Amino acid sequence: KLSIVLLDGEAKEVRKIATDLDRQAHAAVSPDGKLLAVWGQAEVRGGAAAPPAPEVVLYDAKTAKRTGVLELEGQAIRAAFSPDGKRLTVSEQMG
Repeated sequence: KLSIVLLDGEAKEVRKIATDLDRQAHAAVSPDGKLLAVWGQAEVRGGAAAPPAPEVVLYDAKTAKRTGVLELEGQAIRAAFSPDGKRLTVSEQMG
């Protein structure tokens, strides 16, 4: 399983967040640093790559606890928080 590592301004590890992903993990941090959005790709049996998971998982960056899951119809490609941190925009690929 892959982890997302949060670093401070001096490149020192602040927190490591374990994910359910095996092959790829992408992340976006909210402007206030409180939330982390994670999406990516898991591995299926036989070592073949599964399609990207149809969800974006939100974590509390301080506690590393899951705080929510955004279910998608397609596959998450990119995600970004708005400048005020109140919204998360997700690009998804359909079909």
